[in-house]
Amino acid sequence: MPGIAGRPANDLQAPDASTNNIMNNEVKTFREAILLVLHTWRAASAFFFSIELWLMVGVAAATVGGVWLAFMGDAWSLLAFGFSIGYVVARTVLHVKRILNWPFI
Repeated sequence: MPGIAGRPANDLQAPDASTNNIMNNEVKTFREAILLVLHTWRAASAFFFSIELWLMVGVAAATVGGVWLAFMGDAWSLLAFGFSIGYVVARTVLHVKRILNWPFI
């Protein structure tokens, strides 16, 4: 039976247990699962506490709110859409001027 990429299934090796890769851990107990979740959250905390993430969440909320307000026929939808579009334009300009450095762009 073929394995991944045409290699025989018995040729595939498990990842080395000495690596620090979070995704390659075998969890056998509930305590290990909790420790792995805590380790993962600590590793990702810089992203979760960044202002960039919360601005993107705010833009998403403003866009959804703007669509809802537009559906209801309210002129406040223009303000919500203006915030969403203005944020995207301002972010693009700041990246082009190299004022913001974000690893995704």
